[in-house]
Amino acid sequence: MYELVIIGATSNICKTKVFKNLNSFNEFNKIYCYGWENWDNNDFIFYLLTNVKGNIINLIPKIQFIQGNYNDYHITLKNIVGHNTIIYVATPPICYESLLNYNKNLNLNCKIIFEKPFANNYTEYKNLELYVKNNVYMIDHFLYKADILDIINKHKNTEINYFKISFIYSEDVENRLGYFDKTGLFKDMFQSHYLSVLYELIGDKIDNLLYSKINKNIRKQYHNYGGKNKNIDTYFYLELEYDDCKYIFESGKKMPDNREIVINDNSYTIKSYENEYELFFKELLNHNNKNIFENQNKFWKFYHYIEDNKQLYIYNE
Repeated sequence: MYELVIIGATSNICKTKVFKNLNSFNEFNKIYCYGWENWDNNDFIFYLLTNVKGNIINLIPKIQFIQGNYNDYHITLKNIVGHNTIIYVATPPICYESLLNYNKNLNLNCKIIFEKPFANNYTEYKNLELYVKNNVYMIDHFLYKADILDIINKHKNTEINYFKISFIYSEDVENRLGYFDKTGLFKDMFQSHYLSVLYELIGDKIDNLLYSKINKNIRKQYHNYGGKNKNIDTYFYLELEYDDCKYIFESGKKMPDNREIVINDNSYTIKSYENEYELFFKELLNHNNKNIFENQNKFWKFYHYIEDNKQLYIYNE
């Protein structure tokens, strides 16, 4: 059996996805939930029961809340982390350097998993990469969506002359303004999710997109966005061409729901969202995970190539 430590246990991704996925995952006999809040265990369980979407009744007996700062792990985790521990990190990238430094001095066979984006820019990524050991992983839950896995299996390494990925969400980002003011939707979706999916389909051919023609590169922000950064994007549309193939990447918030991938003449609606983290942890414990760190250099270079050619428009509802 394994134990799980969740750093940033009150994050949005934990609240909406991770905990309900773990409810039916029996390989963890203890789940330590790390947060800065001045809570006891009962406070945290009350938070889970009132905020988490989905059934979590099987988790409650396994939960233990740990109160601590995001730079003193060597103290707060000293008697918790062992060889069979998985550390899952759901905090913003600003916390990653202290976690990597903590991991650098661990002489254990534990695994540490970081959510994307691993950094805020290419320079920051290169600095953090210096601390990455072979027990460090990154998760991109898009690669564990059942519908996307089916598409990849069907079209991997086939000839593609048209590719479109579009994830439009009706919800806004008003409960995540601290994150979005610094990140924006393009960095949140394109640099990791979208390029990860495309890489699984075309492999190293993705490097050619550094030489692609940019037909459209649009950013917008929905009306009455509550954040302080009035230039941050909550919608983007990017259209590229290379070697007679068109690539379209689109995502938006506070718009009519529509999630699809189109490859050549085949259009797929993406519906399956429920068990990405369960699939990820199963593969991790069976040592079958792809470690997507090896692709991050090229993804960041491509991201900055696009950023150097962006336009910003304001989207009015």
